[in-house]
Amino acid sequence: MSKTKDRRGFSEYENLAFHPYNVMLVFVMMAIGMLFFGIMVAFIYTRVENGVLPIRLPWLFLVSTAVLLACSHYLRKAKTAFENDEPALFRQTLVRTLWLTVAFLLVQIAAWAWLFSQNLDLKSGQGAGYLYLLSMLHFVHVLAGIPFLWLFLRKFNRQVQMELGGQLFFSDPEKRLQLRLVSMYWHFLDGLWLLLVLFFLVNWLLQ
Repeated sequence: MSKTKDRRGFSEYENLAFHPYNVMLVFVMMAIGMLFFGIMVAFIYTRVENGVLPIRLPWLFLVSTAVLLACSHYLRKAKTAFENDEPALFRQTLVRTLWLTVAFLLVQIAAWAWLFSQNLDLKSGQGAGYLYLLSMLHFVHVLAGIPFLWLFLRKFNRQVQMELGGQLFFSDPEKRLQLRLVSMYWHFLDGLWLLLVLFFLVNWLLQ
């Protein structure tokens, strides 16, 4: 797709940082961040007022953290491959990011199953309740992002089939914007998860 311009010749893709989609995503991430921050503050207040003890994070949460860090790593490699017009490496890194994201979700489910096996369910105390609430909210936001990553990868595969190489894909500013948005959202979720893990670890150490 060629660059779209208004009557003054201004391209909407000349500055991706101020593109409406980019600005919209920033506001969405701010709203998500405030939601999680509010819940964490509520947990601290409940702990101080009611003497609620936090629970120890299951080791599987540390595994899922490593998986998310790997996702960020491959997304950065995908961006480099996009800038260098490397179709094979670009597709490989996106596919790995997609599968690692699915792996993260599966590890999270396994972690909740382990917690239940230790009789740490929603009825076992408010500390466990907050852990489930925050981790499940994060799970939902990761799950919501998978279709966008999958559709972006599908667009690339179709482009490669149409032109036998996909070089036009890398010169399309719209695709560059879409990669930027996907990367921003994934890195945000990765950072948010790291914050949650550190939050519960520090709370457990300070009990």
